[in-house]
Amino acid sequence: MLGKMIPAGAPGIVQALKTNTHEIAPLFHYLLKPVALLAYVLSVWRLGADLNWTGEFFISRGLLSHWQVWLALAIATQATAAHLAPKAAEHDDIILP
Repeated sequence: MLGKMIPAGAPGIVQALKTNTHEIAPLFHYLLKPVALLAYVLSVWRLGADLNWTGEFFISRGLLSHWQVWLALAIATQATAAHLAPKAAEHDDIILP
């Protein structure tokens, strides 16, 4: 699909997108780990609120008021970070000198 959107005479654009993706993979890898941890904490907090173990959860209505949604987001975020780990290891010197 991406090949159809980019004009045939612009191979440099495709190469630039591939290069930039590999350069920012370490950044996303390191930023997604705390985001996943936060989502895990929010899912446990919401579960505790449902069981009356903790205080009231700050989102009382809507899609994000369910602990299952927070747990699914945490798992998806952690899986994405794990998928980016090999790319991040290759280009670790870009972020960490």
